[in-house]
Amino acid sequence: IGINLTDLEKYFTAGDTVTSKSLVAKKLLQSPVGFKVLGGGALSKALTIKARGASQSAKAAIEKAGGKLIVVV
Repeated sequence: IGINLTDLEKYFTAGDTVTSKSLVAKKLLQSPVGFKVLGGGALSKALTIKARGASQSAKAAIEKAGGKLIVVV
């Protein structure tokens, strides 16, 4: 399942940690399953994102915004 940067920008605030459970709480996922961050849109907030992975463009955008990607299995 893919989550675009646009959704992270819209539903999370700077300093938040994004997990599958937090995505369910914000109704972006139906169940807490692994997800991949996709590069659709832009990200201007420093977020800590715990995901199964990310596209190269999404990873670059996360790091440019001051956030970090933690790959979880």
